[in-house]
Amino acid sequence: MDEFNTTAEKGAYPKAMGEILGSSYIRPLGKGYLAFYLEQAYTDPYLYLRDNVDFVIGQRRFSNNGGNIIHNDFLGFPYGGDAFIISLETEYILPGQYSAGIKGTYIMHGGETDMDTEWQPVSSLSPGDTIFPRGIPEHRMVIGILGKWNILTWLTFYGEVDGIFCWNYRKTGNTSQDFQTVIGMSLEF
Repeated sequence: MDEFNTTAEKGAYPKAMGEILGSSYIRPLGKGYLAFYLEQAYTDPYLYLRDNVDFVIGQRRFSNNGGNIIHNDFLGFPYGGDAFIISLETEYILPGQYSAGIKGTYIMHGGETDMDTEWQPVSSLSPGDTIFPRGIPEHRMVIGILGKWNILTWLTFYGEVDGIFCWNYRKTGNTSQDFQTVIGMSLEF
């Protein structure tokens, strides 16, 4: 909780709270084990927005074209304020050999609050401005399969394929979809 107010506080900050709940369950199965993960999160529209200092940071990242780019992001929860997220993952793990799993994440973002939204005192906001979702929300579903293969004790290959589906994409009313892949290798010494 960052800020809590009552209706009697006319010049107060907008309510700014968030919650995150998670659970995991692991069950032996054969020579390995089956793991389940569930997480749910909620953030109010004004969680990371303040009158003098916003909780937005610029991260310097290297660019393939040379030089650096600045990527602005929220300090704390990666999806920022005005969001509802639920994520589920199940994975079979054979220690020291391989793992394979599936995952799904649903994200709903309010339609009018982002890291560029200017903070306002409660007295200048309409009652619906501080309640999730603010405006017409954007919906996103990410469904993926993932795996990992331990070739040697110090060498692991991993991969993931995700389907990403958006409704009201960037608050335009349009839909969008994409497929993304990740292939990587890790070395441990």
